[in-house]
Amino acid sequence: MVLIGEVKVRFQGKTAIVTGSGRGIGKESALILASEGANVTINDIRSDLLEQTAAELRATGSRVLAIEADVTDEAQVQRIVAQTVEAFGQIDILINVVGGTYPSTKRFLEEIGDEDWHNLLNLNLTSHFLCNRAVVPYMQKRGYGRIVGVSSIAAVCGEPLLWSPPYGAAKAAVLGLTRQLAIELGPYGITVNAVAQSDTMTERMYEHFKGNWPETEAEFRTRFSQYPLGRPSQPHEVARVIAFLASDEASFVTGETTLVTGGAYIE
Repeated sequence: MVLIGEVKVRFQGKTAIVTGSGRGIGKESALILASEGANVTINDIRSDLLEQTAAELRATGSRVLAIEADVTDEAQVQRIVAQTVEAFGQIDILINVVGGTYPSTKRFLEEIGDEDWHNLLNLNLTSHFLCNRAVVPYMQKRGYGRIVGVSSIAAVCGEPLLWSPPYGAAKAAVLGLTRQLAIELGPYGITVNAVAQSDTMTERMYEHFKGNWPETEAEFRTRFSQYPLGRPSQPHEVARVIAFLASDEASFVTGETTLVTGGAYIE
C-alpha cells in the first residue's frame, strides 16, 4: 500500500482485469481499483456499457483498456489477456464478476433443458475457469497474484423461487474451485478467494423485475425485512470487500469465501 498525501493507494503499480465490469459489482470494483492506482482492463459483452465505464475510470487518472468480449469463449479470454499484457506488461489481479441467473429465468428442475443447464454453467463457472487458467502463468512468473471470484449466497443455501439448480450448482462450484486453486497456487505467491453476496440492487436486477413492479417490490420488501440489516446490498458494498481481498491488506487470506449478505446467511 502506498500513501500519497493522506490518500490510501493500495493498487499503485498493479494491473487488474475485471470481467463483467460494464455495470454493477464489476463496475464498482473497477472504479475502486482505478481510483487507488491500478491499471485496469475492463470487459463486458456490451460496448455501450464499456464506453460509459471506461470514461468514469479514466476520470480517476487511471490507465484503462476496455475490451468487448465473451469470457465463456476461450479464444476471447486469451485475447483479453494478451491485450492486457501488451498494454501494461503484467497482470497482478483478476476479478471474476461475470455471472447471473440469465439468460434463463426457469427455476424448477422439470423446466430446465440441456441448453439452460450448459448456458448457466458456462456463464457462472466456465468463465471463471477460463480466465483463471489464462492469467495464472503471468502471475506465476512474477511470484504474485490476487484472484477473486464472485459467487453468490445461492452457493451456500437454496431457494427455488429465486435460483435454479444450475445457478446454485455453478456458484457452489466456484467456491470449490477457489479452495482448490488456493492450495495449488499458494506456493507461487498467488491468493485465491471468493465473495458470496446476497441480493444486490444492480441495474440488471431492476431491469429484470421492472415489469412486475409493484408486486415484485412488495415481495422484495418482505424478503429484505427478514435480513438483520433489513435491506439488500448495493454494488459498491460488495466491491469494497472484493477490493480488500485483491489488496495486500489480505496478503495472508486465501481459499476463503467472504459472505456479504447483510446477515441473510450466518454460519
